[in-house]
Amino acid sequence: MSDALLELMEEADCLVLPNDPGAFLIDAKGTPSSGSASCAADVDRWVFVYAHKDNEPIVLIDHADGAFDAPHTTTEHPFGVFIEPLPRTMGLERAIALLREAAFDEPFAAVSVFRRLFPLNSEPAYLFTFPRKPFVFVGIETGTVTQASDSGRTGPDSLTLDP
Repeated sequence: MSDALLELMEEADCLVLPNDPGAFLIDAKGTPSSGSASCAADVDRWVFVYAHKDNEPIVLIDHADGAFDAPHTTTEHPFGVFIEPLPRTMGLERAIALLREAAFDEPFAAVSVFRRLFPLNSEPAYLFTFPRKPFVFVGIETGTVTQASDSGRTGPDSLTLDP
């Protein structure tokens, strides 16, 4: 079964890599234009983030209204994102199915897929943002669904995970 997000990633590669052959996808950020999503098809705006191992500028390519904009660069590196190629072994539809199986049934406001820097050695994951609750990670490699909670501390070590 094909997944629309994985197909968009391939299309983005075709637009970015000919001009930036050393770039690789590290992050994809999606939002629904309606403000909330219940399924993968509802997420209709994406930003794909590409990086280089040698710290060249970050390459961004936006997708909205069924089309890609031209790739553009920035010198701002994404905060909290591990700079390594993003695996494409789980699509958004499967991640949402795992989210629903874990009883997270309400609509989400945004989704990102990346490998976070903290905690160390974390697996690449989908991060679902909900309007009135902590965000939820779905691990790409294990399929583990984990809700984050704020322990009241601030900074990169403030995130605790509730299994």
